[in-house]
Amino acid sequence: MNERVGAVGIASFRKATLVYAGALALIATLSMITNVMVDAIVQRQEATARIVNISGRQRMLSQRIAMMALELAQARTAEMRQAIGSDLAVAIDLMDASHAALSQGSKEQGLSSDKSADVRAIYAEAPHQLNGQVTSYLDHARLLIAQPAEERQASAHLNDLLASAHGPILQGLDAAVKQHEIESETSIRSLRRILLTLVGMMLATLAAEAIFIFRPLFRKLEAAHVKLLDAARTDPLTGCMNRRYLMEAAAREVARAKRSGSILSVMMLDIDHFKKINDTYGHGVGDEALLSLVGTVLGNIRASDMLGRIGGEEFAVLLPDTAEDQAGQVALKLRESVEALEIKSSAGHVFKMTTSIGLAQLHLGEEDFLAALERADKALYKAKQSGRNRVVFYTPELEGAAGKGF
Repeated sequence: MNERVGAVGIASFRKATLVYAGALALIATLSMITNVMVDAIVQRQEATARIVNISGRQRMLSQRIAMMALELAQARTAEMRQAIGSDLAVAIDLMDASHAALSQGSKEQGLSSDKSADVRAIYAEAPHQLNGQVTSYLDHARLLIAQPAEERQASAHLNDLLASAHGPILQGLDAAVKQHEIESETSIRSLRRILLTLVGMMLATLAAEAIFIFRPLFRKLEAAHVKLLDAARTDPLTGCMNRRYLMEAAAREVARAKRSGSILSVMMLDIDHFKKINDTYGHGVGDEALLSLVGTVLGNIRASDMLGRIGGEEFAVLLPDTAEDQAGQVALKLRESVEALEIKSSAGHVFKMTTSIGLAQLHLGEEDFLAALERADKALYKAKQSGRNRVVFYTPELEGAAGKGF
């Protein structure tokens, strides 16, 4: 029976452990996914910031190229034309490289080559056709630089640059920036919804874990703690107090009796010829005899009285607030009840048993319970010598009697 209960307990513990491990794994997985989603949101925001920054620089470069083209056409000296032309070439190359990064992606600048259909349409299709506009705009700027100085003021390239700088190319660049911002905000909102869902799932998992795992686990631990305490306090066979806990309880009763000046009686008893019962009917029947004795004792004492197994077939009973004559009445009634018992063996044999009882009292002011227990043991020994199945009170004349000692 105990093995079956133990096996069930182990299986239950393993199941609880697996459920707990599964819940932890789910939380860990959700945590990792949440971290990935947070990282994705941060990366998306950083990418948007880079796109907006580079697009803003494109607008600035487009205006700067137009301004420097006009300055180049109006420059009066060769030195001025050389310096302005050099700066203009640098601005052209920078705008060209930035446009390539925005439209095609760039690992160096952290820009993805994957573009939505709307973004691709802005760069390749009407009305903006930003790829064509930027290419044409930069070609006009390069051709202006290549023209002779005297032709630049009336150059069609200069006129086209100035016209585009204040209209179509700005509109195209603005459209690209706005589309990038719209898509980024949409993506971030979607990622945040997923993130909130994951956080909700994590909180729900934690709540479920607290309700369905930790709470039952705590109850099981509490029940196990109670069982351990009970096992530490009780005799495993009879269920009454074991020797250790009886001594602890007796120490508390002795201290209380000393404070209140009350009387404490002690009873020692055992089954007469217990070894013969074991030898004749077997230890299983002997255990039944012990259980019958304990049940009879508990049926004849008060709830405030304390029964404990000292060892073997020997038991002790503490009787708080009980004078000698009252203790004697309890002992006599108990002896008669035991004598009236009938116990059946597994083979169907019926036998009877008797008990011998020794009584003693705690002396006024005495703090050592063992001394009172030894006196009760000497009275029990005298009951055995006197023929068994009787109650004997301790008297000073029994002081020389041999007891087992404690």
